[in-house]
Amino acid sequence: MRIGGEDAFAAALRAIDNEHLDMDDDLWEDLTSVDAVLGEWHATANWARLNRELDEKYGPFRDIVLHPYCQWLIRLADEELRDLDWIGGPITGLTTIAVVGFTLYRAKISTVWMALVMAFLFQVHPILIVTGFGAFAVWRDRAR
Repeated sequence: MRIGGEDAFAAALRAIDNEHLDMDDDLWEDLTSVDAVLGEWHATANWARLNRELDEKYGPFRDIVLHPYCQWLIRLADEELRDLDWIGGPITGLTTIAVVGFTLYRAKISTVWMALVMAFLFQVHPILIVTGFGAFAVWRDRAR
């Protein structure tokens, strides 16, 4: 039987003879209703489900991510970076870019400089370039 159904919990209370209890019928109906027997179980169940879903989504970082300051930062970043083009179209034709890349390779230019030139030719956003080179520097230092 479904939780919250009238017969599940109220049937036992309705079986009690309320005439000798000297109660008003409206009061008796309120006392034998499902909400009176269970309390606000819907709110408790929804709260438990919400907590469980937040734990699954954010894990141990739940308190950090749900902090109002962090929410403000996320909202600000979302508004500012929504319309930002991270990678634009190539400045010249792809054939020209391939020739430039091959020429740099034949001239034995380092890979870092080649990557920087290719990022310029493909109009990669400077934030991505700085982040990429920073990650590469950290990785290179750890590998040593």
